[in-house]
Amino acid sequence: MGQAIGKMQQNCCGSQPQPQKNQETQDLLKNQKNNNVNNDKNKAKNNNVQQGSKQGNQINNSNNIINKKDEQVDDDQSLNQSDSQKDPNDSEQQLEEPKKLDDLQGFLKIKQIGQGAFGKVYTVKKNDPNSKKIYAMKIMRKTDILKYGLLAYVQTEKETLLKNSHKFIVNLNYSFQTNSKVYLVMEYIEGGSLYPYLQNLSRKDREPIARFVMAQLIVAIEVLHKQYHLIYRDLKPENILVTEDGNIKVTDFGLSKKFDPNSNEKFKGTGGTQEYFAPEVVLNQGWDRCVDIWGMGIFLYEMLAGQCPFIPEKRKGLTQNFIDKIVKVQVQYPAFFSKDAIDLISKILQKEPMDRLGAKNFEDLKTHKFFQGIDWKQLEECQLVSPLKKYVQKRLEVQNKSGIHLPARPILETYINDPQLQIQGFTYRGKLE
Repeated sequence: MGQAIGKMQQNCCGSQPQPQKNQETQDLLKNQKNNNVNNDKNKAKNNNVQQGSKQGNQINNSNNIINKKDEQVDDDQSLNQSDSQKDPNDSEQQLEEPKKLDDLQGFLKIKQIGQGAFGKVYTVKKNDPNSKKIYAMKIMRKTDILKYGLLAYVQTEKETLLKNSHKFIVNLNYSFQTNSKVYLVMEYIEGGSLYPYLQNLSRKDREPIARFVMAQLIVAIEVLHKQYHLIYRDLKPENILVTEDGNIKVTDFGLSKKFDPNSNEKFKGTGGTQEYFAPEVVLNQGWDRCVDIWGMGIFLYEMLAGQCPFIPEKRKGLTQNFIDKIVKVQVQYPAFFSKDAIDLISKILQKEPMDRLGAKNFEDLKTHKFFQGIDWKQLEECQLVSPLKKYVQKRLEVQNKSGIHLPARPILETYINDPQLQIQGFTYRGKLE
């Protein structure tokens, strides 16, 4: 395998979820419809904004974040429905009636930095001449939320980001909604997605960087499982952001699933990215938090090889051949993989969920030979120098030398006089710089 790793196969995740409203969405519609009428006249008067110039002014900077597996589907049917539970003691969540577009007018859009199956991400700043702080704003249409039954996932992502304070997980600064869209304002991570870096790593740097990133990822997944009781489910380099110092930040919790740590509940569905599907997922046997352990094994392989061990046939979805490779764990290791790397990956990629290294205790992962020399305490405090840092700084230098400085401009939205859905407790007005 040459020094440069080629682009990975494009993801073919089959069809998108069938248009449907889940019960939670129907209940919210029923309970909240009458709360929205009195605000329409004021909105129409103050916010009749035309969208005509939006297309021409929008700058697409998607080259900075390469999406190889951006078609994500989810047809989850929990055997123990608990996703819509809210914490009644969470004082930071605020119930609100529909607002004018004041929140929207409080931000200026700079450029688009990403796009997923159900939304776009932009860099934004406060609409204040004295403010220079840059944020990332994720925008999703409510028509999509309704059509694909995504309300539970939108709420899960917002609540996860809001409650989080960990160094390796993206933080939420602000969230609000209009009649047509929802907005999540998060910390902006300068280095962008991890994926583009994988194409440019030198052979000698590849394993040290994989070791460092994997160690931080183990800490992040352990926090999600133990503190937040959340199954991440969407592990892949595109969802790992890199800070200016080369540390990681896990993002995109739209497919995450809450679980009861005192229960053996199993969930159904094939949401996520096919290359990362665990055996119990493709066999529709029901899955639990152990899918994240499997995902970490695939992730480590991809970091080292530049591609996943299991690649589906293009545009053919879940073929029997692809399923057989996953179920039989038919992994071929490149000759340049170290013995410790092969040993770790093979112990994680076990067909039986509880046989996977780390399934019983995350310490089993941390004490593996592959991580020898890692000071876990210093790692968690971001006190170690990241071997990825030089690559991030080089990329930022190139971006800064490009001389392209886009003017911040208002975020335009066509006013809709017929509220489709107002999500209770979605708005969070945190402190912005």
